[in-house]
Amino acid sequence: MWLYNYIRYMSTETINICIPVFNEEKNLDDLHLKLKDFISESANKFNVKFDLIYFDDGSTDNSKKIIEKFENIKLIYSNENKGLGNAIKELMLYTKNSDAIGMFKIDGDGQMDINDIEKFLEDDLYTDFDVIYGNRFHKNSSYKMPLLRKIGSNFFKLLMRVFSIKISDPTNGFIYLNRKYVENFKIIGSYNAAQQILLDANLRNLKIHEVDIELNTRASGKSFIGIKYPIIVTSNLIALYVYKKTVRMLIAPGIIFLLIGLVILIYDIFLWITGAKDQIISDQVLILFIIFGAQLSITGFLIEIFKGRSE
Repeated sequence: MWLYNYIRYMSTETINICIPVFNEEKNLDDLHLKLKDFISESANKFNVKFDLIYFDDGSTDNSKKIIEKFENIKLIYSNENKGLGNAIKELMLYTKNSDAIGMFKIDGDGQMDINDIEKFLEDDLYTDFDVIYGNRFHKNSSYKMPLLRKIGSNFFKLLMRVFSIKISDPTNGFIYLNRKYVENFKIIGSYNAAQQILLDANLRNLKIHEVDIELNTRASGKSFIGIKYPIIVTSNLIALYVYKKTVRMLIAPGIIFLLIGLVILIYDIFLWITGAKDQIISDQVLILFIIFGAQLSITGFLIEIFKGRSE
C-alpha cells in the first residue's frame, strides 16, 4: 500500500496556491487553517498536490512573523510595499521557475471561500483553459458589492468588452493561471494586475473561462482601493495594449506611408523623364511621407527587438 501511495504521490502534478499579503495579521491564522483543511480534504479527490506560497508585500504589522511560523509553506517577501501588481508578478515568476503546472491567486483577507478551488478543478477546467476567473455576480450569489465598487466593476466590465473580452467579474482576485500563461506573461506597473491578465491572455489568444464563487465577509481590516484605481488601471491597460500591438500600430502604418511615398517618388521620376511638369504632391510633402514612414517602421522594429529581449 505504501508503495502505491508513493508512486501516486510522485506522479501527482503540483499547483501553487499563491497568497499576496499586506497587513493581514488578524486574518492570516484563520486563512491558513482553512487552506490546510482544504488541502487535506482534497488530497484524494484530485490527482493534484498543492504548494502554499505566501508573498508579504512589505507589511508594517506582524503579518510576516505570523507567516514564518507556518509549516510546509514558501515565503517570499519585499522589504517595502510595492503594490499588489508587483506581488502578483513575483508569484507568477516563482511559479514559472517551479515545477507547478499552474497557480491559484487568492487574497489574504479571508473573504474567499477556499473550497471554491474545487470548482476550478472539476471537469478538468484547469487543463482545458489557460486563465480562469471567479465570478461573484452569478444569479445565486448573496454577495452585495458597495455602490461605488459596483460602478467601478461595471466600468471595467464594459472596458473589457472594448477589448472583445466577455467576462462577468474582471475585478475579482480569485484567479487560476496555467503554465502556458505564466511562461510568457506581461504586466505593466505595480498596481492591481487582474484586468491586465485578462487583456494579456486575450492578446495571446489564450482560452479564458469563469466559474461561480462565493465571498465571505471580511473579518478584519479594509481594502486599499481608492479613487485613483480606475485611472491607473485603465492607463496600464492602454499601455499594455500599445506595447503588445507595436507591429500593428507602428510598423504597419509606417510601411504604408513609406510605400505611398516611394510610389509617388517613382511616378514623379517618370513624369520628369517624360518631360511632364505636373506633380501629385509637392517635394516637401513627399519627403515627409518617406521620412515619417521610415521613422515609424524603424521605431516599431526597435521596440519589437527590445520586447523580444525583455520577455
